[in-house]
Amino acid sequence: MPWTSKDAPKKLDSIQKKKWAEIANAIYKECMKSGDDKTCAPKAKRIANSKFTQEVKMKAEIKKEKMPLGALQFVDKTGFAMAGGSEDEPKLEMTMYTGKVISSHWWWGNLVIDLDGMSFPKSKYPILENHMSDRKIAFGGKPIKDNYTLKAAQDVKFVDTEESAEFQKLSKEGFPYEASIYAQPTRVQRIDEDEEAEVNGFTFKGPGVIWRKSVYKEASVCVFGWDSKTSAKAFSTEIELSIEEEVKIDESIHIETINKKGGEKKMTFDELKQDTELYNAMKAEVKAEMKVETGKVEGRVADLESKLAERDVRVSALEKENEKREAMRIEAERMSKAKGIVASKLSDSKVPERLYGKISNLIDYSQFMKDENAEAFSAQVDAEIKDWEGLEFTPSIGGLSATTKTDVKTVNEDTEDETRANNLFAFVK
Repeated sequence: MPWTSKDAPKKLDSIQKKKWAEIANAIYKECMKSGDDKTCAPKAKRIANSKFTQEVKMKAEIKKEKMPLGALQFVDKTGFAMAGGSEDEPKLEMTMYTGKVISSHWWWGNLVIDLDGMSFPKSKYPILENHMSDRKIAFGGKPIKDNYTLKAAQDVKFVDTEESAEFQKLSKEGFPYEASIYAQPTRVQRIDEDEEAEVNGFTFKGPGVIWRKSVYKEASVCVFGWDSKTSAKAFSTEIELSIEEEVKIDESIHIETINKKGGEKKMTFDELKQDTELYNAMKAEVKAEMKVETGKVEGRVADLESKLAERDVRVSALEKENEKREAMRIEAERMSKAKGIVASKLSDSKVPERLYGKISNLIDYSQFMKDENAEAFSAQVDAEIKDWEGLEFTPSIGGLSATTKTDVKTVNEDTEDETRANNLFAFVK
């Protein structure tokens, strides 16, 4: 003697083991006042083993929680989206979630979605690109739960959009698309460190969170997944959910000890307080445990704040890169529209086709690139073409020649193209 937590039954947790040792030692000490070690040692262990119990029940507290919309979008790195089939009967093969741990999610930490608790209240669901409602890919019936794996329905139909066509084309060429899901939790269970829980056919070891009940919303095809803080839109939009959170309720611990006559009785809390030595020992133990747990929480908070700061830096860089790419895309689209206007105007003009390229290069596109004012730009192009239509173009034996309104000269056949072009540019300038 004395006993330590190492002597306690293995089925108890670390806190229970320490209390078991305190109880066994207290009973042994009281017994030794009138007995001997041969009798008191086994009796103390027997009473501690049989009478130290802790019943753990669960209740759910309903809490309202605000969170970014992006916190409800997840990617399983083993999932995928792939188009197949024929042109007449295109198919979509999509594994959205394999039921395993989504590790280190930026909002939830380690997360498991209990597929037994996921509901599908609608008959049809959309499939989007990057969870953007204006980028539609396909739609189909309720997803299939196959041995704790969530897959797209077999009746998925592609829609007639540019995004859908691009996905099908690139996927068939071998481009590796990932799959992401959007769902909303209605009941969660938080698993502490050193705790375990059964979910989706395996044992989940904490720390982490289990969505015990949730509602499926949609799935998306993605290039890099959608479980990180990469979209300004996803984080500027907040959503408030009413979530039931499972909370443990520890029933009182019943301790039997030895009374002065050597009999056994249940010790009430008031009686425990009267046993100053045992009460103070247990009180000190509780304070020590609280200090340790507080230190753990503070350490985890500091670590989380550091990780959030690092992630914000990465997100800022990604957002700037996305803004740059979007600006380049808009510029390319506007240039394409401007070139189309010029080509259309030239086609309807009397200017020879061989001069289209040179005339197009003389057009000032800068203002159109800023405000995309098609009416003003068209007027600018018309004015430029009108100047060129003021020239007279006449065919020659060896090719074509050009004359101005005021000075008609025949271009030498050997140098007619180059000379004609130079004259025209000189005239314009």
